Amino acid sequence: MITKSIKSKLIILIGILLIIICSGLGIISYINASNALVSNIAKTLPQIATQASNTVQASLDSQLNSMEVIASTNSINTPEKTKSILQSETARSKSLKMGYADIHGNILYTTGEKGNIKDTISFQKSISGGSYIADPVVNKDKTTITMTYSVPVKKNNSVVGVLISVRNGLELSEMIKKITFGKTGSAYMINSKSNSIAFMDKSMPLNQYNSIDEAKKNPSLNAIAAMQKKMISGQTGLSAYSFGGKKSYGGYAPVKKENWSIVVILDKSELLSELDSLKSSIVMSSLMFLIIGLLIVYIIAQSLSKRIKYSSKSLNVLSTGDFTNEVSTLYLGYKDEIGDMANSMSTMQTSIKQMITVSKKTSSSIDTDSTVLSSISQKMVSSSNNVAHSVQEVASGISAQADDLVETTYILNRFSSKIEDIVAYIEDVDKSTLTMSGLATDSSNNIKLLMQAVNGISLSFKDLSDKIITFSSSIKEVHSIINIINSIANQTSLLALNASIEAANAGEAGKGFSVVANEVKKLAEQTKTSSTHITQLISNISKSTEIVTGNTTTMKTELGGQINIINKTMNSFEKIIEVIKIIIPKVQSINSSALDVKIEKDNILSKVESVSALAEEISASSQEITASTDEMNNLAAEVASTAITLNSMTKNMIVQEKNFKI
Repeated sequence: MITKSIKSKLIILIGILLIIICSGLGIISYINASNALVSNIAKTLPQIATQASNTVQASLDSQLNSMEVIASTNSINTPEKTKSILQSETARSKSLKMGYADIHGNILYTTGEKGNIKDTISFQKSISGGSYIADPVVNKDKTTITMTYSVPVKKNNSVVGVLISVRNGLELSEMIKKITFGKTGSAYMINSKSNSIAFMDKSMPLNQYNSIDEAKKNPSLNAIAAMQKKMISGQTGLSAYSFGGKKSYGGYAPVKKENWSIVVILDKSELLSELDSLKSSIVMSSLMFLIIGLLIVYIIAQSLSKRIKYSSKSLNVLSTGDFTNEVSTLYLGYKDEIGDMANSMSTMQTSIKQMITVSKKTSSSIDTDSTVLSSISQKMVSSSNNVAHSVQEVASGISAQADDLVETTYILNRFSSKIEDIVAYIEDVDKSTLTMSGLATDSSNNIKLLMQAVNGISLSFKDLSDKIITFSSSIKEVHSIINIINSIANQTSLLALNASIEAANAGEAGKGFSVVANEVKKLAEQTKTSSTHITQLISNISKSTEIVTGNTTTMKTELGGQINIINKTMNSFEKIIEVIKIIIPKVQSINSSALDVKIEKDNILSKVESVSALAEEISASSQEITASTDEMNNLAAEVASTAITLNSMTKNMIVQEKNFKI
């Protein structure tokens, strides 16, 4: 079997650990550096894109400013002067052509062309008073791109026309070419529709390349399309994408006035190329520290191995029984685990030497004592027989006592059960008495409340009775008034009759008076009928009032009787409560005494049970002693035999001890 030394294991294990640590630190450093570069570029590229946007905007504003200066001159008032000025400006500004349009959109270009631009966005924006740059437009044969700049021409703060400048749209691509970053960094620009309007490759704006539309056909362009969607929404930021097998970063920013957006792109490979030197440094440093670490581990392992080999050699010598060689003081002086092991070996060697010396002396004594032991064991057999006979007699008497105690325990248990029943009954009486006291108190309180309620009802009935009497008196007064009304009605009827007679006597002159007399007579009869009906109703009400008055008097009498009964009941409950208050302490005293009796009973029963159990234990123990005595006889015989064997073994051990060197 091939074994590996501790030195080899230490070198291998610590070497692996150092490799893991160095590799881990290197990888972490590389990742952190990579993240730092990406984080830095996430800030830098959008800033560069913003600066590029400002540069493009400044160039465009410069063109517009030049046009606004021309538009503000008084020379722009006649076609001849205007054409001459615009031709000079066209040559100076390198425009393709320039023109002046009146408020109706009619335009004359420096090339001699005429037309109407009323429906164009440029004209509409500028005629409204604003300067405007239209998106680049590709001609039909896709060989050139034109851009239209327009500014208003004002006279006395009123727009009187529009100045137009048509320029080469590829000059935006020339601006973009000047925007670089690093070795691979470049830029391009798109309009609000995501069409390319400026690119390093001029074919892109000429073909109006649109990444969002192309992504619908080619899913690999989805990342670029997503970035351009953010660009046309006016955002500033950074996106990562892949195009043509290369991974790149794009920082973008809007050209705000024109609703365009510019992006500066950088290959990821160039960004991370700065990390190659860091990677080499990490690898070289890791290898250097690994070699140094392995050398240190080898030196430490060599030292440990040397000490352990010495300890192993010393233990091999001790295993042969030779305890004469002392442990080197060099190793005893080490203040580490090896030193502790050397000290332990020295202590063990000394202890074993002392043990062997004592063992030799003891073996001689054991040889002598084993002979004496054999003689004593014979005497012990004889004595144990006598003890066994005595124990059997004691066990017989104790067994009878145990039976008597069991019977006593049974009687006490029956007595205990009855006492517990008595205590339970007394506790129930105590609880019932307390409950009855509470109920009596509650009932007394409830009766007091009932008494208050009945008194309230009595007062209410008295008030009701008084009001009914008053009401009856009022009814009588109404009856008197009705009688007066009946009397008046009768008199009115007589007067009406007299009037009718007088009218008849008067002839034609009294016909009108006769009609009035008849109406008065009818009214008197109706009044009499109504008063009769009212009299009948009042009579019925009066009878009902008399009945209610009688019933009220009866109820008042009954309430008085109930109040007397409640007073008697309340007095009875107060006497019951006083009696219960006397009974409760006595019941509690009886309950306390019963509990004391129960406790004393439990103590007696416990002591009797303890004595009974002890008697049973003694009986069992005496039987065990008998059995043990028999067993002791057998053991004594075995001891005698063992003593002979021990004597033989002791002599053999003395011979073996002579092999140790101390």
